[in-house]
Amino acid sequence: MIDVQITGERRMRRALSITRAVAAKRAMKQALEHEAELVRKMLTDHLSGRKLLGKRPAKLEPTTRATRAAKRSGSNTPLRDRGELISAIEVRRAGDGYFVGVANNARNARGYPLVQLGQQLEEGTIIAQHITPAVIAKLREMGVPKTSQPHSGANGAGIMIIVIKPRPWLTPARRAYEKDPGRAMRIQARVAAALTRFA
Repeated sequence: MIDVQITGERRMRRALSITRAVAAKRAMKQALEHEAELVRKMLTDHLSGRKLLGKRPAKLEPTTRATRAAKRSGSNTPLRDRGELISAIEVRRAGDGYFVGVANNARNARGYPLVQLGQQLEEGTIIAQHITPAVIAKLREMGVPKTSQPHSGANGAGIMIIVIKPRPWLTPARRAYEKDPGRAMRIQARVAAALTRFA
C-alpha cells in the first residue's frame, strides 16, 4: 500500500501517479534520514565541547581532571573522555522514522554499557573509584583540598566517592532541534524537488 496523505489536498492525492507517489515516499525517507544525521551531529558536537543553545557542557571538576591526567588517557573536554560514547551514537531506520542514539548492546573497551554511561552523564550519579598513588599526587599538584582526597592505606592508594554532576547532552539536543524553524521546510523542499521532476 502507498500512503500519500502527506501531499495535502484530496484532489492532489487522487491525481498523484504511482510513480510520483513512490518518488515522494523515497524523498520523505531521505529527508528524514538527513534530519536524523543533523541530530546526530548536534549530539556529537555537544559531546565534543561545542555550544548547544548557547551553552557548553559544565567544566570538569579538579578530581576528574586529576584522575584523567594520572591515567594519561582520555580528554579534558567534559563528556568526552575517550570518545567511546561519541563513536557509539548511530542513526538507523526504525519503522517509519529513524533512531538516533546509542544501541542497548553498545559497550566501551572495558565492557561497560554505554547506554548506562550516557544516562549517568545526563542525570548525574555517585561512584566509588579506586585511587592510585599517582592520582593522589595529581590531586595534590592541582590543589585539591585533602578533605576531598581519599583515605589512603599504607601503600598510598584508596577509594574516593565521587559525585558526578548532571551534564545533559540528550535533552539540549532535543530542545535545540524542536526550536529549529527550518526542519519542516527542509523536509517539504526535498519532497517537492522529487515531485517537480514529474511535472
